[in-house]
Amino acid sequence: MSAAPAVLTNVELLRRVRDDLKALLSDAPTRGYLSVAGTLRRALEMLATPPQGLFVVLLWDGERNVGTSPLSGVVEHTWSVFVSQTAELNITPDKEVLDVTGPGNKPSLLDRVNVVRDRIRSLLFPEDISSSYVSYVGGSQVFDSQEAPLNSFRLQFALQSALPEVAYRDAYAE
Repeated sequence: MSAAPAVLTNVELLRRVRDDLKALLSDAPTRGYLSVAGTLRRALEMLATPPQGLFVVLLWDGERNVGTSPLSGVVEHTWSVFVSQTAELNITPDKEVLDVTGPGNKPSLLDRVNVVRDRIRSLLFPEDISSSYVSYVGGSQVFDSQEAPLNSFRLQFALQSALPEVAYRDAYAE
């Protein structure tokens, strides 16, 4: 295990979440594929044609200042994790009934969503540089551009952390 960073940047946060998801998806019964998308559009494109089986996509949604002033060095990072299962679809052909039982002895899509959600919620970050606990913002089904449901769910998370200190400079200095 590596030492904690002095500041939890968006890059470091995504690395930690990515590495943890890789570990989760490397073992049965949650063996699957992981990708990191640069944009929401790319994430949706990947979900429209996912690989066979369990597929997870990580996306950084952004950050917002949560301090008491515009100069505050505290932000809330938000990110999404998309969970998709294509091995044996569990949405019936009419696309309005979700089968909550998995095919055969396999977990259902919702079972896998719960495992991924709880795995990320269990991550603990250093309290001297962050709010320590990952907040679960919520989850919803994913739809394509024609509003047809995909066999995927989007889970959203947040974590507050300090930004690196900066040295202020005169904008008009030569």
